[in-house]
Amino acid sequence: MISSNITEVMGSISAKLTALAENDYKNILRTVATSMNGVISERIHEKGLDANGAKIGNYDTKPIYVNPNNATRKFPTEGKNGKTKFISTGLPHKTKYFNGGYNEFKTQVGKNIGSVNLNLSGQMNNQFTVIATKDGYGLGWADEKIFDRARFFETKKYNKTIWGVTESEGEIINEIVNNAVNDAIS
Repeated sequence: MISSNITEVMGSISAKLTALAENDYKNILRTVATSMNGVISERIHEKGLDANGAKIGNYDTKPIYVNPNNATRKFPTEGKNGKTKFISTGLPHKTKYFNGGYNEFKTQVGKNIGSVNLNLSGQMNNQFTVIATKDGYGLGWADEKIFDRARFFETKKYNKTIWGVTESEGEIINEIVNNAVNDAIS
């Protein structure tokens, strides 16, 4: 006759999984969100990649004028012809002309990586954080204006998912969850 404690073992595992489902899943979600915050921020704001791992986009090269008082880094004012004062009035220019558009401006202020990285002042990246929700935890912004800007980039300007999870990030998430579940039932 063979005897086994399989019923006790399965009962213990079942109880641990029930406790995990009722209590610990929020801790797992917090661990996932905390772990992925830096990974997703680096992909977007340093590498300029969307949720498919492709370039977010390219900066516009249409000529623009930028006021240095509204920029993250100061630069001298200058007109289209390189003059610092208007010929007609002798008054100084209040803006700088960038013949290469926003692409040239981003280069001038040291924030151009060759493609869109959604990083000018650093505000969007710095405020991307773990946020508690009624169902657990996620990533986002407490500041509604920054959230609206992120939505604008995804739905209007670039028309693609940027702050989603890439396939490789999904694998990291699965590994975190699997380790947490294994720890919980062992």
